Amino acid sequence: MNRNGISSLGDNGICIPLSNPVYDSSESHEHDELQHYKDLEKRLKNKYGKTGTLNKVVDILEDLPFLGDTVYGIFRQKIIPLTITGITFNEFGITLSAKNEEELGYSTINLLADNTGTEWYKTRKEAEKSIKEISASRLLNKNGNDLEH
Repeated sequence: MNRNGISSLGDNGICIPLSNPVYDSSESHEHDELQHYKDLEKRLKNKYGKTGTLNKVVDILEDLPFLGDTVYGIFRQKIIPLTITGITFNEFGITLSAKNEEELGYSTINLLADNTGTEWYKTRKEAEKSIKEISASRLLNKNGNDLEH
């Protein structure tokens, strides 16, 4: 029997475990975890063609709200608190499902993590600042003071 608890049955190459392997769990866990991250980084590099992708993914995930958190959406120049009810990860990106039964009824809206589509903010203060900026921009454009010219 070798150190992993494997015993060979003759020359036919068949091996069966005779006991549970004994490892230094902390050392093995660290090695497995490191290998997992290396494998993930390699897969991300193969898919996206660049290194550092795992760090970018972690940065995105750290910025996301948790289930049950409140974020603030802007609808028709009104700030509406939304409760995060789901987070979906797929090939198209990250989608947050959110509800506010008082303002929106029982429907769920989808918010994209990259904040394209329906605008949402992690704090009411950020949402208020955005509304002020949007209002100021509209006022400038309405008065013919287009900043792009």
